[in-house]
Amino acid sequence: MGAGAVPYEKLKKIRACLFDVDGVLTDGRILLGEGPEGALHEHKAFHARDGQGLILASDAGLEVGLVTSRASAIVERRARELRIGHVFQNVKDKLQCVRGFLSGRGLRFEQLLYMGDDLPDLPVLDRAGFSATVPEAPREIRAGADYVTDLPGGSGAVREVLDLLFRTQGRWPKILKKYRK
Repeated sequence: MGAGAVPYEKLKKIRACLFDVDGVLTDGRILLGEGPEGALHEHKAFHARDGQGLILASDAGLEVGLVTSRASAIVERRARELRIGHVFQNVKDKLQCVRGFLSGRGLRFEQLLYMGDDLPDLPVLDRAGFSATVPEAPREIRAGADYVTDLPGGSGAVREVLDLLFRTQGRWPKILKKYRK
């Protein structure tokens, strides 16, 4: 699972999780279609297990958010469904955005888990306490990440990383107990 040895000590410090959208929560494809009156419609596919993982993270008291360089009503809607409190869209400088997010919550980069898949994510991946990416990310992104998922983006990769976090922080037994009532 993942690339090389997992730095578990880094995971123990995590208090916030931010995720890129296209290529991480989705497979990276942007599907555009035209409606009956010529209106353009965007479609994205999200994996249910990723969504469940994000809900579990929020329920566990972690700060959870999305950071994307695109703007999409679909992302906003999915974030509402998952009770994600922090959604940053149309972000041109992800590092500046994340710095603001962290300082507004009294957090440091070492307390951040960040998952991204492409060059705009690199400044944040380089500074995050724990960085994760997907196997189809460019070589330079994979090489610098603390963890490369076995699962591809949009197919449970986010859940894979969150489960690793939950287990490392000792949260998994409590999560299981809730569902085994």
